[in-house]
Amino acid sequence: MSTRGPAWSTMATKNTFQGTKAFKIPGAMDEIGDKLVNTPSVFTLKVSGTLNTVSRLEEIKIVLTEEIKHLEKLPELLEHDREELAQAYDLLTWLEFKVGSQKKALELNKKALDLTGAAFSLGNRVHLMWCDGDSVETKVCLSRLARLKREDSQGNQKAETHAHQAYCYLRFGGLNNLLESIALYEKALSTNPNCYLWKLQAGRVYKRLAHPNFLKKGETIDRDLKAMREETARSYFQDVSQHSPNPRLKAFAFSDLASMASIKGDPPHLIRQLCDGALEHNCESPYVLLHCGKSLIRTDISKARQLLEKASDLGPSSHVSFELARCLMNLSKKTPRSAEYFRSEAEKSYREAVRQAPTNMPARYSLALLLENCGKVKEAQKECMKIITTVISQDQCYAQTLMKAYEKAALYQLELCNDKEFVENLSPPVSVSILKDEAENMLIIALEIGFNLLSRTEIETRLRNSLASLFSISLNKKDTSEALQLLSRVFGYAKRPQWSLLALDKLLKHVSDDPDVVVFALKSYHNLGSYEKAYALLQMSIARLGSSAIDDNLHRQLALSAAYARLQFNNRHASLIFRSEFKRCCVKTERLHGAQSPSTVSLTEPEQGDNPACDQSLDVLIFYDDSRDGSQGLSTLGSICRELQKAIQSVFGLNVSQNLQRCCAGGPQIALQYEEMTRAELVLVLLGSEPMCPYFKSFLSFLPALTVRSKDNPKPPRVLVAPTDGSVKVPFVVSLFAKTPLIEPLVASLNAVVERCQDIDSGLCATGTSDPAGHSMETHVRDIMSFFCCLISTEWQSPCTKSATEKDKRKD
Repeated sequence: MSTRGPAWSTMATKNTFQGTKAFKIPGAMDEIGDKLVNTPSVFTLKVSGTLNTVSRLEEIKIVLTEEIKHLEKLPELLEHDREELAQAYDLLTWLEFKVGSQKKALELNKKALDLTGAAFSLGNRVHLMWCDGDSVETKVCLSRLARLKREDSQGNQKAETHAHQAYCYLRFGGLNNLLESIALYEKALSTNPNCYLWKLQAGRVYKRLAHPNFLKKGETIDRDLKAMREETARSYFQDVSQHSPNPRLKAFAFSDLASMASIKGDPPHLIRQLCDGALEHNCESPYVLLHCGKSLIRTDISKARQLLEKASDLGPSSHVSFELARCLMNLSKKTPRSAEYFRSEAEKSYREAVRQAPTNMPARYSLALLLENCGKVKEAQKECMKIITTVISQDQCYAQTLMKAYEKAALYQLELCNDKEFVENLSPPVSVSILKDEAENMLIIALEIGFNLLSRTEIETRLRNSLASLFSISLNKKDTSEALQLLSRVFGYAKRPQWSLLALDKLLKHVSDDPDVVVFALKSYHNLGSYEKAYALLQMSIARLGSSAIDDNLHRQLALSAAYARLQFNNRHASLIFRSEFKRCCVKTERLHGAQSPSTVSLTEPEQGDNPACDQSLDVLIFYDDSRDGSQGLSTLGSICRELQKAIQSVFGLNVSQNLQRCCAGGPQIALQYEEMTRAELVLVLLGSEPMCPYFKSFLSFLPALTVRSKDNPKPPRVLVAPTDGSVKVPFVVSLFAKTPLIEPLVASLNAVVERCQDIDSGLCATGTSDPAGHSMETHVRDIMSFFCCLISTEWQSPCTKSATEKDKRKD
């Protein structure tokens, strides 16, 4: 499915329309464009979260579509049912638009308008018409909105709009989105305090905000805030359960109360009473059945299984399958005689959960643990490697699950290395030593992730197996120097080592926080080729001594060498380093411009939430001449752009967008395209060998001004010219910008690395030395590194090139 769509509709932390335009183009409908800024719709929400991948959008779409089906099947739509259905239509409108299905988006928007005629739905219509280039219909919709606003003397329409906006933020999730959602719900409820749908939804926001992920205060949980949010959620649910005239909403409220009671550990009879209340009002809702089933797992597991199986029959979903599997696993522990049967059924449910939502990482990780318990270590290792691959492609939505997946994948691999039958079936170039080295690297990466996520004490409890395994590996190393290096790394991550062996106590005396000693150790690791260990020590040293203790050039050299090593030896986690270095480059550029970077804090203190390591700015915008793209498909240049976008996202972990559809056809899209460029950290001008259309060529003349800081452009992006091949003639107006390596061979190298990671999903194969075309993987990696160095405006010499140079010098 196409991922193209107007880049301005990408919701990010930066506002899409900020201030006045930097230039004026005749016929750009500036007056209408300015009105769009204040037109409430899903398109103008400022949302934090990983919504830049098709798979993430599809996940939300699937859930919404199922909910809509159940709402549409209700025998009678009450007032709040109609509003909730309109809310779902509105959000699904935007999701369809984002994945390129504008026809479906228009159909859903019409359904929403026919259902309630809400101002929010009309706002979506305005943006759909604007993107379609229909200025007449756009003006008609704006007039209707203005009339609704004039007639809204009691503020009910405004409150309804706030509630619709809050609903969208709720469905997107993440700390910032949930906080924005609750603020809007409170505004709406201040106008209409008896809207039980809004109270129910607001209660769910408070309930989610009471999760520990959203309550971290340094290394502790803010218990007062947790208690306040739980109490507010409970009061809203109780109000709905007691006073709402809608039985469906009452059932939802009872089931949410049951879920909270189960988490809190309330008496079993109270949980059963709440579940009975929910089922009495609606026993056919998958949501009610799911939450009641979850709540009863500890107190009435037979009833829980019955409810979850019914929920699966009525509305199969990944969440339902996951909870049913958990229920079956509990049954296997309570009934030893039938344990094998229940484990088998649980495995089926876990696999179904993963099939329904491949990015359901908790389900996949639970499946791996179950396979381990059943003695299927090789299959468990495969599932962990799939987590590593998928989470990276999803911008690490599950950082802690990723950490545990690295640890488990490594431990499984070490266990397989002790399996005689497995070892006998190995064939060159795979060997036990290679597999053990890979496992060691995975353990180090698990600790590296944990170092940035966990507290001082949590590392030793939650990653104890990693620490113990690395300790054991170090004792078995023949090289004493390597053993000491690894042991020092163990202590570095443990922070408060609790090991009692005298030899390790002596080693601690050699660990120093003297910056000169640290720099010497970093350079020594790098010169010895221990790039992963050098980078791990770099991270630890920055956390202890601060970033100023390490020279910027040394930092960059160590980071790029580690990224090179990860790509060279098939390590899928190189994107962490690439993304971090790209952000460091952006921060440095912004400081040179005198602008304060909003992402500076996130480089050292990730946001605590669903995705603590995620930065939502637009990193790269690829601008190309799309005039040859049409209904028959993409042009050659369009296909190259699409491949480049996907590869940059996969390999470098950057947020990448393309130019607006039809921006090269003139008209209002040109002004919007310029606005979008100011959001990007880097604009990549992709040039092909075909003749340029006049509008694209004229637009290039604006690019030099784009890099100049001004009141309307306080953080100008960097601009690079990216020719596809050697025959491309770069126009004079952009000839002064730096040029990247040729894009066509680069895309081939990027795809070679991506395809290799996809093919080796078992994680048990050694790194390939060449691709099917016979090109050296090392060559591909060097091409990728050269391109990335161009993106961050730096130079870097690959280790293999450096070694060759040193050999030549010795010969001379």
